[in-house]
Amino acid sequence: MKRSRIDESGRRTSRFLILAGLLMLLVTACAEESPQAPTTTPITMTMDDMEHMEDGHEHDEAGREWEGAPPVISLRIDEGPNGPTAMLEASGFAFIDPSRDEHVPGFGHTHVFVDGRLFEMSYDAAVPLGDLDPGTHHVEVRLASGDHADFLVGGEVLSASAMIEIAGEIQAADLSIPVGFAGGVVDVADDRFEVIRHGLVEITVTTDITDEVHVHGYNLTHDVEAGTSTTFRFTADIPGVFEIELEESGHPLFELTVTP
Repeated sequence: MKRSRIDESGRRTSRFLILAGLLMLLVTACAEESPQAPTTTPITMTMDDMEHMEDGHEHDEAGREWEGAPPVISLRIDEGPNGPTAMLEASGFAFIDPSRDEHVPGFGHTHVFVDGRLFEMSYDAAVPLGDLDPGTHHVEVRLASGDHADFLVGGEVLSASAMIEIAGEIQAADLSIPVGFAGGVVDVADDRFEVIRHGLVEITVTTDITDEVHVHGYNLTHDVEAGTSTTFRFTADIPGVFEIELEESGHPLFELTVTP
């Protein structure tokens, strides 16, 4: 019996030593794996980036500069079996497999805009435009990388545009807003307008500068040229209060309230 107790005690001591040894190895391993100091990746933000964040809205300023000779692109509108179809031609550009979302130089897809609003993301040169309302419509196709960043040349988005006229009786707008901008001064009947949800809004902008009109919250933009008048329409299908501004110069034009 005495020998048995000694053996049991010896086994307990051995187990303790083994566990202690394992614990020391674990502590040593953790100490070796822990970095001496945390590593960080510096992030550079421009003043424009910070201003956009403070405005409470996000701007897609990111893009990828085209590598090599830029493609020659053009856009035409054909009459297809399902109505008008935007047909893109872009030499030196190829459509990427839709299952891939990484950046590959020279490959990607397109972002199609109708009247300044994103209409479709396409992996084909032919994009049916569906049933467009009667009137004049502006169609723009932008080349984008597989990771959805716009392709740029010299900081400018690679795109092509075309106009299309749809015959028929033009629906009267529920709200028409003419606005002028000259010498840094906005000329508009009021600084706040209201329309019921799903109402048709028509905005006519006459300006002495070349800029871009941005309807916040609707992902809606329209280019305006100095010395000209530009009219665009949209259905106010998102309720809330939205600012309309000249985007590049940062001049607010007015606010639009869309009631439920």
